[in-house]
Amino acid sequence: MSIEILRTEVKRLCQVEIKYIALEDAPRYHLSVESPANVRNGNEVYVIDCIPEEEKLQAEAHELGHIFIREMGLISFQPKGSEPFDFLLLELNNALSHRFVIEILSSRFYISNAFHLKLRTESLESIVQDINDFKEEVELLHAFGLRLYDIYKMIADLKNEVERLAGINDGVNASFSAAKTYLEPLQPETPKKEQESAINSYLNYLGYNKDMNDIFM
Repeated sequence: MSIEILRTEVKRLCQVEIKYIALEDAPRYHLSVESPANVRNGNEVYVIDCIPEEEKLQAEAHELGHIFIREMGLISFQPKGSEPFDFLLLELNNALSHRFVIEILSSRFYISNAFHLKLRTESLESIVQDINDFKEEVELLHAFGLRLYDIYKMIADLKNEVERLAGINDGVNASFSAAKTYLEPLQPETPKKEQESAINSYLNYLGYNKDMNDIFM
C-alpha cells in the first residue's frame, strides 16, 4: 500500500489536514463505524480511530482520493446547510467521483478498495427499508437513486440487483436513470462548463428548476 506516496502527492496539490477521531467524538464530525471517514471544509480529512489499522488506512486513502480527483478537475459540491438536500449533494459527489477514486487508488497507488466496496455493498441491505421509511421525502429518494447508480458503476456483479432495487420506487428509479443519462459521460478532464451543464440537466430533469450554480466549488 502506497499511502505515503498518496499523501505526498495530494499535499503537493493543496493543503490537507488529516485527523484521526476518537469514537466518543465521532458524532461531532459526522463519523460512525458505518461511515468511518469524510472530507469537510474542502481539504480536512477525518477518520474514525476505532476500526482496524488496514481499514483506517483504506478509509483515509479513499478520502484523499476524492481530493485528488477534484484537483484533477472533477466538480464537487459545497453543502447548503439544509437537509435533506445536503444528503442529495453528498450522494451526487459520490456518484460522480467514486469510480475514478477506485480506479486511481488501485492502478496508480496500489491501494486496496476492499473496505469501501464492502461498506457500499452492505448499504444495500437497508436501502429497501430506507426507501419505505422516506417515501414522502423526494430529495432522499433521489439520493438513494444516486447511491444505487454509484454501486452500479463500481461493482459489476451487483448490476442486476441494483437495477431491481431502483425499480421499486418511481423517484429512486428516475434519479438512477437520469444519472446514467446525464452523469455517466463525465470525466475529470471534461471541461468545467460541460460538467456544470450535465449536472444541471440531471437536477432539472428531477424537478430542481432553480439556479444551481451556487452549489459548485
